[in-house]
Amino acid sequence: MWNRLAWLIAPALLSGCTVARVGDEPEAASITDPIWECVTIDPMENTPQDTPCFRALLSAKNEITLQWRVTNTLPQVYIYNDFGLFRDIGFQPVVCQSQPEDSCATTLKVKEGGFRRWVLRADHPDGAATHVAASISVPAPFAPTISGAGFVDMLSPTERTISWVADQRNAPCDENEKTAWIERSGSIFHDGGARFPRCGQDAKIIIPAAELSDPGSHNYRVRDCHLPDGSDTKFCSPFALVKFQTGSDRFLVPNPIYTESGRDLKLAFTTRSGDIRRLSSTTLIPRDNQHTDIATTDPDYTVDAQRLTPGVHSIKLTSCKTDTGACSPGDELQIIVNASIDWEWGRDYREDFEAGVGFKVLGPGEPLEITYDASGGIWLINEFSNAIEYVSPTGEAFSFTVPLGRQPQPDSSSYKSVAPFAFMYGPATLLPTSISTLGERATRVESKVWFTQGGGMLGTTNIQNHSRVISFDPSLSDSPSTFFDDRLCVYNVPTDDPDRLGNNQVIGLTATKQRIWIGESRGLFDDVPSAISSFIPNPGSCDNLLNFDDPEALANQSLQYCGPGQTPEQDACMEKFLLDKLPPGIKVAHLVADPHDDSVWFTDAHGRYLGNLDPNSSVIFKLYPLPDSDSDTKSNLFRGFPWSIAVENDAVYVAEFFSRALLRFDKAAATFDKIDVPGVSSRGTIPSIDIDPATNRLWFTLPSGQDTIGNMASTIGYIDLTSWREHLADPQGAQISGVIYRGVDTIAAPETSLNGSIAFAGIAIDPASGKIALATVGRKQITELKPKAGSWP
Repeated sequence: MWNRLAWLIAPALLSGCTVARVGDEPEAASITDPIWECVTIDPMENTPQDTPCFRALLSAKNEITLQWRVTNTLPQVYIYNDFGLFRDIGFQPVVCQSQPEDSCATTLKVKEGGFRRWVLRADHPDGAATHVAASISVPAPFAPTISGAGFVDMLSPTERTISWVADQRNAPCDENEKTAWIERSGSIFHDGGARFPRCGQDAKIIIPAAELSDPGSHNYRVRDCHLPDGSDTKFCSPFALVKFQTGSDRFLVPNPIYTESGRDLKLAFTTRSGDIRRLSSTTLIPRDNQHTDIATTDPDYTVDAQRLTPGVHSIKLTSCKTDTGACSPGDELQIIVNASIDWEWGRDYREDFEAGVGFKVLGPGEPLEITYDASGGIWLINEFSNAIEYVSPTGEAFSFTVPLGRQPQPDSSSYKSVAPFAFMYGPATLLPTSISTLGERATRVESKVWFTQGGGMLGTTNIQNHSRVISFDPSLSDSPSTFFDDRLCVYNVPTDDPDRLGNNQVIGLTATKQRIWIGESRGLFDDVPSAISSFIPNPGSCDNLLNFDDPEALANQSLQYCGPGQTPEQDACMEKFLLDKLPPGIKVAHLVADPHDDSVWFTDAHGRYLGNLDPNSSVIFKLYPLPDSDSDTKSNLFRGFPWSIAVENDAVYVAEFFSRALLRFDKAAATFDKIDVPGVSSRGTIPSIDIDPATNRLWFTLPSGQDTIGNMASTIGYIDLTSWREHLADPQGAQISGVIYRGVDTIAAPETSLNGSIAFAGIAIDPASGKIALATVGRKQITELKPKAGSWP
């Protein structure tokens, strides 16, 4: 949600995403090496999974050869593309006279490096079938070194130059531009773009001032492409990302800033917009002829101690251009004097943790939500993906493709994957796709791990936009008779709209006793009432290969909403609680189950309420108005945007994504307490929270925006919940303690980063070890921290 919501607000922010593509159609291949020690694939035998005769080889720089040897089969095998956008290779022969030892092979050329996997299906004439997978990681060309990013003054924007230095390991600088070039792309799904020289004085792009005039982030991507020797398919490096931020001056201190009375406070800020800055405050600026603002050309301003009275103050910084009289909207800083919390700002994470580790994510998309399993393995779900990532306790990385049905294509030798999800391609175009934009929740329920696929985050659609809930059961085994992993079970969320288009847009997921609960937002930007639904998972409700293109199949799928008098326990249906009788505008986001009474707490993304659903109560829904729920905090629609949620014995905790506030709701007193978390930049957020029960700490992630403070970038922090509880019991005698770490963003990546940017989205605590896992956007990795001995629990 963090990455995607930014895209909906400013579309250019998504330009860092890439999707693997297969290039040309497969061609017949000749393998000259006759030595291949493997076990011939036989659908009538149990072929060993570690030595089957199906492999992927890098036969040229960007050419992959798939080779197989089968027996006891029909005249053809079928080869699925098990990764990315599911462009299958299709039917292939079993006997190839040009190949040694009755092997067959085909080649395909790829346009980008990365991980790829295929599944071969061999069928016996009597109907028996077996499936074998082969995978390969193709080394990518080296990305160009790029320069030119930076700040653009919104009061007087000027043209900017993006320049680069191409890596000559890809191709020498004097290579003909028809066979080696720099390519620019402006969209995540554009395969090609404008071409530019790799070297020399023309190795640059001039961005006109008019293109940079609108406030916000302006992103540009370039990559190094070439035609390898003997290849007619281009082979391109990952994109290097250049960001221009059009805006005005900003404070260079944490926001809010916490201070004590009785001493002066120096506030630093940038001086790069206009030619003068104006500071205004009704309490902090001396009044001069009824004016409460001052003009300055200095890079800082000192607030006199006498004006720093206990409480909350606000000061605004505005950039102005004196010759035109134009001024910027301004940056507002909150100053909290003599607060109840004592922040330790910028603590080196290595004081409490060993050196962090980065694990590579194999699948497409961007890391978002993360959890631990019972063995200490890490599970991750990406947005813009149909894969689930796993890192074992020993550090080995895997990627599991969530099954999707495939339908035969007329006049074709292959099947086509169904496309149950909607994707917003530009401001007005919706496309069906096999990739879910929403991938909001990963959580452990007993021995299983559960995930959501919510489809596209849209308003009302005129194309199908379905949701799915997936479990992975490590106690099961994967049968070779299916092309998918049988440990995955897909529960398809029912449709109740007349056209069977879905649009449930599931975000939240939790569990109580035997039931799985989901939050159906039904469109954060729509006025359709949300719903909270539950079902009892059982193998009979799994439908891994549902044909979403068939209305009859949707109407007859195994899992349907309960009818009158039906219950999930007796009828294996999904019970739906529609929020149509509650105040309008509530949009269910995330859910958390209360372990003490099996009720379900939920956040309202539109920022008005914390909600509770108790199906066993006479009052099923209870709503608790959030503090400042009528205020306008960064967004009229979302206000502070309550998002992530956690629960403990006596309280519920909510993180407001936009306002960077942590809310504590006391269950017994039904009251809220609020802590404003200092941001590491002027545009920071709180995407995720989690509780460590051993230390009673509430952890949170803080991705950086623009104008990071000093060396602070994306990081994490925590609130000591014991101190928070003690303060509420004795406000005059105890302070809340909190820590925000420094240096977490410097943890080494598993390989060279795409563009050096890093942002932490999801956070998860392993209750057995205290380890912390972070879904890391930008580098496409999982970052893990291990507590030092003595610091946990």
